[in-house]
Amino acid sequence: MSIKLTRIQGLLDENIASKLNEIVSEGFRAVDPTTVVKRVLHVEGDVVRINSKTYSARRIHIIGFGKASLKMLEGVLNTLGERLFKFS
Repeated sequence: MSIKLTRIQGLLDENIASKLNEIVSEGFRAVDPTTVVKRVLHVEGDVVRINSKTYSARRIHIIGFGKASLKMLEGVLNTLGERLFKFS
């Protein structure tokens, strides 16, 4: 995602405006729900780890609510991939 600081760009040096755009864009990337899930969710064999907690991966049920749920599901699917459908 790229944010342009067009309203104040005339008041800022081009280099400063470019750096501010980079900072704002990186901030949005850091809180992207897909990125956050991929950062905290890990699979090691038949164990799912979320931050420092571990869970058996025998059965996984995914339930989501809210505006970010689809983007979070994207992170889960990217991380678990085919394993999600192989656990039983």
